[in-house]
Amino acid sequence: MIGQEREGINKGAGNSIFREKKLFFMGFGLGALLFVLIFGIRVLDVTNDSWIFALPDPDIEQHYIGWVHFRKAPWGLPLGLMNSLSYPYSMSVLWTDSIPIVAILFKAIEGILPETFQYLGWYGLLSMALTGGFATLLVKKVTGNRVLSLIAVFVYSLSFPIQQRMFYHTTLTAHWLILLPLLLWLDDFRDRPLGRKCLVWGLLSFLGVTIHPYLWAMGELLLIFALLEELLSGGRIGHVAITFLCTIGAALFGLWLEGAFYGSVNAGWPIGGFESNFNTFFNSLGDGKVFPAFPLQVGFQYEGFGYLGAGVLLLLAISGIFLLVKAIRTLSYGKRTGDGKPLLSLRRKLLLLAFLVFFLAAVFPKISFNEALIFELPMPDAVKRFFGIFRSNGRFIWVADYLLMTFSFWGISRIRGSEKEDKDLSSAPDKGTLTAGGEAVPLIICLCCALLQLYDMSDNLQKKHEVFTASYTEAHCDLDQPAFIAALKPYHHLVMTYSAHLDNMRFAYFAGCRGLTINRFYFARDIDERTDARLQEYYEDAFQGNIEEDCLYLLNRDSYEAAWKKCPLYFYDVGGTIVGAPKPLPGCLPYEPG
Repeated sequence: MIGQEREGINKGAGNSIFREKKLFFMGFGLGALLFVLIFGIRVLDVTNDSWIFALPDPDIEQHYIGWVHFRKAPWGLPLGLMNSLSYPYSMSVLWTDSIPIVAILFKAIEGILPETFQYLGWYGLLSMALTGGFATLLVKKVTGNRVLSLIAVFVYSLSFPIQQRMFYHTTLTAHWLILLPLLLWLDDFRDRPLGRKCLVWGLLSFLGVTIHPYLWAMGELLLIFALLEELLSGGRIGHVAITFLCTIGAALFGLWLEGAFYGSVNAGWPIGGFESNFNTFFNSLGDGKVFPAFPLQVGFQYEGFGYLGAGVLLLLAISGIFLLVKAIRTLSYGKRTGDGKPLLSLRRKLLLLAFLVFFLAAVFPKISFNEALIFELPMPDAVKRFFGIFRSNGRFIWVADYLLMTFSFWGISRIRGSEKEDKDLSSAPDKGTLTAGGEAVPLIICLCCALLQLYDMSDNLQKKHEVFTASYTEAHCDLDQPAFIAALKPYHHLVMTYSAHLDNMRFAYFAGCRGLTINRFYFARDIDERTDARLQEYYEDAFQGNIEEDCLYLLNRDSYEAAWKKCPLYFYDVGGTIVGAPKPLPGCLPYEPG
C-alpha cells in the first residue's frame, strides 16, 4: 500500500526488499518481453551473426570481432589477452568492448560452442530484463506499491539511454549495475554483517569492472555515498574502510584478470568534448516525439545523452510541485507551533548531493547550453589527461537520470488522502488537494505519464523494430573468394597497409574466422604508435626482399601506388582488394594497375 513505509526514501523497511522475489521476476519477465517486442528473436539465435554486420553503425562489429578472435586465442595470464588483432602485440579483450567476463566464461567452454556463436543478443535481453527486475524492487522500496513498481519497468527498461546504446555500445546497456548499488544503499545494506557486505559489494565491483569500467565507476561512487551515510550515522570507521578496500581490491583483481594493465595502451586522452550539455534532460536528439532535438555545443556530447522522456518529465514536474507545496506548509506549520522538523534527513541530503556530483561529473569541464559554450574550466594538460581516464564522462548523467526517475515515483507516492499522513503538515487535513483521491490518484497519474512516455518513444522503438526484423543483405568481404581461401593454407598473418575502419572490420572478421592474425584494429585504448612502427618494419623488410613467408599484405590503390608496388611481391586483385603475396596464389587474378 502507498504510504505503508513511513519514511519511504529515508529509511529501509524491517525486511529486506530483496525478499520480494516474485516481484523481481515479474519485472524481469516484463523487461525481457519488452526486449523481444522491440528487437524480435532473430538476435537471440547464437548461431546467427549476419544481423550484426547489417546494422548501420559498425561499432557493434568491433565488439563481436573481439570475441571471434579472443575465443581462439591461447590461454595465458592475464586471462583476457589476445594478440591476433594487433599482431604481434597482445591486447585485452576489454578494449574491444566484448564484455570481458562473458567472453572469458564462454571461452572456457569454447570446445562445445558452435562454429559461429554470438552472445550480444542475449546480453541485451538480460540487460533490459535485469534492469526491469531491479527497477521493480527499487520503486517498491521507495513507494511501497507493487503496481507502481511494475509501471516503472516501462520507464527504466525502456529508458532512452539504454535504447540509444542497445546494439551500438551494447555492453553499456547493463544499467542494472547502476540500479543495484542504489537499491543496496536504500535497503540499508549497511546493517548487514561485515563479511556479507564485503562479499556482495566486492562481487558487484568485480562484475562492474569486468563488464564495463564506466558502469563500475558509477556503482563505486554510489557505494561511497552509502558508506558515507554509514559513517555519519555512527558506523564503525574500520568496517567502512574494510568494505571500501574490498571493493577496490575486487576491481583491481578484475582489471588484472582481463589484462587492463597490459600492453602500454594510450590511455592519456584529455577530457573534454564528450560531456553532457545542460539541455540533456529534455533534449531528445530526435529520439522523442514530444521534445525536439536541440543543438549540442559539440557533436560528441551525444555521449552525455540523458533525455528523460516526456512522461518522466511530467511525472517529475507533478512530484516536484506537490513536494514543494508540502515543504512550504511544513515550514509554516513548524513556525506556528514551534514543532518544526528538518525537511531533509541525512539520506535525503546525501541523495541530493549524489545527484549534484553525478550531474557535475557529466558536464565537466564545460557549462554549455545548446550550441553556446558558457564557461569552460581551465586545466593544465596533465590534469586533463588524468581525468581523460574517463573521457566520455557524459555517461555519468545516467545515474542522475535514475535518481530523478526514482525521486519522481517517490514524490508521486506521497500524494495520498489519509489524515494521518497529513498531520505533520497542518493541524487539520487538507481536503482540497490531490490527497483527497487517496491511492487512486498517484496510480492514475503514473499510468498516464507512462502512456505519455511510451508515446514519446514510440517512433524510435518502431524504427528499431523495423531495423531488427527486416530482411538484410549478407555482409560481404572482398577476400571471400573461393580461390583465395583455397590458397590461404601456408599463411598465418594478414598485414593491413592502410587505414580504413570498415575494411579493417571486415578483414579482421575474415581473419578471425580462419585462425589468421591481423596487425591493426580499432580498440577503445590504442597502441597505434607500436602498430604503425611495426608496419614500417614490414614495409622495409619487404622492400629489401626480406619477405616473411607466412604474411599476406592487404593494400588499396593509394598504399600500392605510394610505396608497396616497389616491393618484390606478387600482386592480385581479390574482390577489389589488392593482395601482395610472397609466392604466387593459384587461381587468383593478377592485379593490373590502371
